[in-house]
Amino acid sequence: MSSDIQQATKNPVQQILDDIGKDFEKCKPLVDIAAKIGVPPGHIVAISFSLALACIIFGICSDFLTAIVGLLYPAYMSFKAIETVEDDDDKQWLTYWIVFSFLHVFDAPLSLVLQFLPFYYPLKVMFYVYLFYPKTKGALFIYNNFLKKFLLENQAKIDEYLKKTQEAVEGNRFTK
Repeated sequence: MSSDIQQATKNPVQQILDDIGKDFEKCKPLVDIAAKIGVPPGHIVAISFSLALACIIFGICSDFLTAIVGLLYPAYMSFKAIETVEDDDDKQWLTYWIVFSFLHVFDAPLSLVLQFLPFYYPLKVMFYVYLFYPKTKGALFIYNNFLKKFLLENQAKIDEYLKKTQEAVEGNRFTK
């Protein structure tokens, strides 16, 4: 009972930091660093994310930091998901890559113009986090509500195009 009262009296920022810490409590390197410097893991994640976001806002390494959030972190988490027995995390990360790939096709040409809009990169990073963060499961939402229907309706056309492309590539192979 007293933990419920303590939980209710925490300020909202502390509650968010505690929740973030819980989300990363299985990340051994982060937990080890937090223990060494005497700071909760949630604080390290929040400070790191805030610093990266500030760099992105001020145009310092925006492409690089966005790539770390949108590519490197999800790739590592996908590796971890493959190495677990559970299937839920596999579905989460496969869905992320489907949504990410679909959006990236449109983002690549549009970013030539969009990158000049204020807060483009911070919004892009926050959107990537929305897609993969376990509590929001944005990739699953976008996939289930938009992409799944489109892909199912066009699956036969896509498969036929892929088959023709494969045949064309195989027909044009160089031989020794």
